[in-house]
Amino acid sequence: MPRSIRDLFGLLLIALALAACGSAEEDPGEPGDGQVVVDPERVEVADIRFDGDFVITEVSLDGQPVSLATVPSLNVETEFGTLLVRPACSTYFGSFSLTEGGMASFTIPGGEDQDCGPAGEAQEAAVLEALRDVTTWSESGDGFRFDGPSATFTIAR
Repeated sequence: MPRSIRDLFGLLLIALALAACGSAEEDPGEPGDGQVVVDPERVEVADIRFDGDFVITEVSLDGQPVSLATVPSLNVETEFGTLLVRPACSTYFGSFSLTEGGMASFTIPGGEDQDCGPAGEAQEAAVLEALRDVTTWSESGDGFRFDGPSATFTIAR
């Protein structure tokens, strides 16, 4: 039984790796199906590095900026197509899909909820809604910008 979110994340990575064996090369999939369809070699050549630790610098919903009381963070593991997101004080896990054509999606199935207080809970709800709303991505300065029908957010190192 996992003792921490890090143990849970490790088990999740192993399970996702086993489930994806052989499928990523045979079928690139569609955005949102949990597969990474970005060619890592092409990404590195273009100096785009969507892997590692980021902070979420801006979030907007329905055209209105969301006030960020704390700095939300995102940890991305491109090799497995997985992520950890800490929108305020809770930690959530999920997967993502990016295509070279600029399509993107995030799936956040669960996590470890903490009592963040009213402001923290509102921020968490907004960040998670923005992640789930994403349909496109692009480079933005030293990070990336993600857009959806009703949400936008940017991340940076």
